[in-house]
Amino acid sequence: MKHNKFFGDRATELAEFMVALAEKEVLPKVDETGTVGGVAVMAWSSGNVFAQPLLSFADSIPLPTKIKLEEYLRLFIVLGVYFSARSFQAPLLREFA
Repeated sequence: MKHNKFFGDRATELAEFMVALAEKEVLPKVDETGTVGGVAVMAWSSGNVFAQPLLSFADSIPLPTKIKLEEYLRLFIVLGVYFSARSFQAPLLREFA
């Protein structure tokens, strides 16, 4: 399907950009504990359309890029997504207390 290729291509673009940025700026890699270093991807509202394929179409990312990205990607933050459009119900805040 055309949309699978489109989103797979966006996942690859974002992954390659993140790796290039991390290497150019000599960002610290995620440590063994996963609590220090690395980068976070944050998407808000409709920006999720382009950020979420990084995870959902990860199989489209070339293996060398994926291996390098794993060294840097620490967090993926989703803000302002419409849960009903994603076919699941939003958790209640009290569930996190």
